[in-house]
Amino acid sequence: MIDRKILMIGTLIALIGFSTAAPRDVGTEWGEQVNVGSCSMDSSPLIDVEQEVRNGTDLGSEGSWSEVNYTRDIQVWKIDDGQYCAVVEHEGRFQAIEGAQSPGGEGTLTGNEKGQMQGGYRAMISGDLKESSKMTVRGSLDPVESNCTELDSECEQSTWMNQYFESGQNVEYDWWGWIYRTQNCGTWTNSQSSNSGDILCK
Repeated sequence: MIDRKILMIGTLIALIGFSTAAPRDVGTEWGEQVNVGSCSMDSSPLIDVEQEVRNGTDLGSEGSWSEVNYTRDIQVWKIDDGQYCAVVEHEGRFQAIEGAQSPGGEGTLTGNEKGQMQGGYRAMISGDLKESSKMTVRGSLDPVESNCTELDSECEQSTWMNQYFESGQNVEYDWWGWIYRTQNCGTWTNSQSSNSGDILCK
């Protein structure tokens, strides 16, 4: 959304082609790829904060399909001089946009589709961390209103990386993925591995 979504993530969460083949479960990959051990087992993060993101719009295979509100947990470790590893986890809720195409492209949304969204990404950041005693590096950041039209990597960068890093940083995303679940209207996964399923009340 998808923060995939989710500039929030995904086009780098640029959507990849929709796949009908059953992919590896995103929830399983998420647990393996987006966790403390994937960046560092030996040190505490330099940054360990959470932030509420409100009124985002998420993308599916056919364009914007839902509104999202979520919390992102941001952790950043120093790996070497000018090299940092970030793990960002998203958890929140989505509400489908009536009349929009479903994220998997199988039909038109009724607007009754709603549920939970989980996911996140791991990224390597090359750049200089800002030196400021005013930066919050532990606890909660002020909530932000999303000014993004999708959950994509550039949006994510603009809404938190620029707060902590000097301009000109380079970001490489090692893994990203989200899963959207409803009670009765299906499940859709969006990850760098594949897209699968759909959200649609029939």
